[in-house]
This record gives sequence, structure tokens and C-alpha cells, in this order.
Amino acid sequence: MPEQLSVNMAFQQREWVWQRLGWALMVLITVAALLGLLGGPGPLNTAEWGEPSQGFWAEGRHVERHHRPAQLTVHVDPRLAQGGALFLTIDRDYLHHMQATTITPMPTETRIVGPNLELRFALAPLNPDLRTITLFFEPDHIGRSHATFVVRGETGEPRQVHINQLVLP
Repeated sequence: MPEQLSVNMAFQQREWVWQRLGWALMVLITVAALLGLLGGPGPLNTAEWGEPSQGFWAEGRHVERHHRPAQLTVHVDPRLAQGGALFLTIDRDYLHHMQATTITPMPTETRIVGPNLELRFALAPLNPDLRTITLFFEPDHIGRSHATFVVRGETGEPRQVHINQLVLP
């Protein structure tokens, strides 16, 4: 009887170790979710690409979830829009991975330029103070997505922002 009791105690101690490891794993997953590392809102999931001091930057999330509605906001200094129009060029590969559902405000013209999609926004008289362009999309690809956004006016030097996101299942 004492041998059987010691064997059961060893088994019980191993079970306690596995139980503690399970608890620790649940705590780590909960902390990661609260920080936004699993694709939800959180302080570590807020992303800003580019520099506001350069007059062109984007805000979104580092981590998105597959087929969950998301948004990316592009900020533009209206002074970059020389000639009364603003052009935003986006990698078409990015748009294939991120199915765009809505773009606000609506572009006045959309065209394909090489491997990219170019959106034209008229500044006057409808949008004299255009400062943000918001892309609403649903990620359609699991894994990393990279894009280069370029903004320019009718004249003037283009500005670029490189965006990197991770899409989880």
C-alpha cells in the first residue's frame, strides 16, 4: 500500500506541474490579448507609419484578424496637394490581400498605374481642407502584408509611407 501511495503522489505532483503551466499559458494569452497582440485593440497594436512632420503618415493596427473589418487612416497635409488635386497610390498586391470595402472621401478618379492603384482626390470646391483619407477593408490573406503608399499633388515631390501588418486567423 505505501508503494502505491508514493506512485500516485508522483503522478499527482506531475499533474500539478502541468496544471501550473496551463495557468501560466492562460495568463500569457490574456495579457497578450489585452495588449492588442492578438489583433484586437490595445496599446501595443496601435501603429503609426511615416512622420507627421513630413506631412504624410498613416495610422492603423500592426495586427489585424482575417475577415474582420478594419481601417487605415492616411493623414495628408493639404499643402502637399499642389494644383488642386491629391493623388494617393497604393500597391495593388496590398489591396488583393486587404479587400477594400469603402474609401472615404470617395476619390474622383481611380486608375491603374503599372502595378499600383492610383486614387485622385479633388481638393476644391468639395474638399478644400482634405486632411484624412480612410480606407475600410477586410483582410483576405493570413500572414504578413507590406505596402507602399505614395502621395503627391499635380506638381511637387511625392512622399512615401511603408506599411507592414500581420493578419492572424
